[in-house]
Amino acid sequence: MFRRRLMRQTGIFLLGSLAFPYISQIYPPLDLDLILVFFGLIFFGALTLAIILERRARNHQEIELMKRVYNGFIPLPWILAATLFVNVLMGGSIPRKMSFTIRQSWWVASI
Repeated sequence: MFRRRLMRQTGIFLLGSLAFPYISQIYPPLDLDLILVFFGLIFFGALTLAIILERRARNHQEIELMKRVYNGFIPLPWILAATLFVNVLMGGSIPRKMSFTIRQSWWVASI
């Protein structure tokens, strides 16, 4: 029962992990590099914790505290993606196409 729920929660986490980089490319924040490094640490930390949880469950060891920590990691990619989306809605920095026309003009400086 625990392993099925762990796999379902990991699937939800992975879907959010796929949604976050997609949204960060559509609506780029000002400092994308630092945000992606932070997200990478969260991603690999949560996956490492899931692997440790599964191994401890297989060996019938105590996993309650780790389960609670892992359950806290599950909504983080969704929260970060929603934060970027709301940031764009509030800031109004949606990328727009602009066309420019270059006109030649001659100005003669008067002496």
